[in-house]
Amino acid sequence: MTPSMVGPPQVLYVAWKGGYIRSGSGSITVGRDPSCDVILSDDAGVSRRHARFQLLPSAIKLEDLGSRNGTFVEGHQLTSAALLSGGEWVRVGNTELRAFRNERTFRQAVVSPTLAHTIPPLPDSSNSTITTNVFAALLRDVARVALSRPEEVPLLVADALDVAERLATSGQLSDGDAGIVSEFALREALAHRDGSWIGRVLRIYSTARRPMATALAQQIAAARRKVERFPEEAIGQYIAVLASLGQLNPADRQLMADDVRVLTEATE
Repeated sequence: MTPSMVGPPQVLYVAWKGGYIRSGSGSITVGRDPSCDVILSDDAGVSRRHARFQLLPSAIKLEDLGSRNGTFVEGHQLTSAALLSGGEWVRVGNTELRAFRNERTFRQAVVSPTLAHTIPPLPDSSNSTITTNVFAALLRDVARVALSRPEEVPLLVADALDVAERLATSGQLSDGDAGIVSEFALREALAHRDGSWIGRVLRIYSTARRPMATALAQQIAAARRKVERFPEEAIGQYIAVLASLGQLNPADRQLMADDVRVLTEATE
């Protein structure tokens, strides 16, 4: 690898079959309007201002800008902003794009013949979400950033919580993704002795209207005397949501009972 192939860190690239663009500002807008950074005037399925990529410390944020035909990531239509780790297939209209966080990964993708291929079909599983790989990538990204730029870790986790809460609202947040982002939020709560992180976790599960894993409830209970502003009110709201749930299968019913027991003890 020659030195010219190694670009400066945190530079956003977006590539598609017809070309690519590099943005030092960290923001790239896609659409048919001449003011957009990526102008797709020949694609009738693309809105005037269709979508925007924004570079975050350790992820790429993708937003649909109110397009009429939607924005898709790996075959899944966005219902809220998504966090991308880089290289995911994005479709706007009939155009496929991929975003990258540095020149090395961008160039590797450009020389690969898969760039011009169609994106994978929508998985059969109705429980799959566009975020599974993104939240799993937090394990790698936070570990890397924690060593060189630890001050950026809370920003990354906060962005992930924002996405998780919006997905919970639309019913698209999987149990696995909720668990991953909750674990990172709890780490921030303990590291900074700040109970507001725990409040956000409880709000996500209240919005999703589902019981959390008992181990997670136990971690929240254990943090009660280790943080400031422990969210007793949020625990009450979460328990109220659980009490309002209708018929549950036996496993979820037991999980709900365990959560109520563990978190009620935490408020005593």
